[in-house]
Amino acid sequence: MESIIGQSGEIGHTSIHFSGPKCDCGNTGCLDLYSNINSFELIVDRK
Repeated sequence: MESIIGQSGEIGHTSIHFSGPKCDCGNTGCLDLYSNINSFELIVDRK
C-alpha cells in the first residue's frame, strides 16, 4: 500500500483495541499484537 507521496502504511500497526497492550511502535492495541504467531502462542498458553 502506498500513498500519493510515496509513503507506505502498515496495517499491522492499526489500533484495534485502544486500551490494549503497548506495541513496540508506541501505539496501543495494534493488530499485529493480536495476529502474529508469538502473540497467538501466548494467548493459547494462558488458557
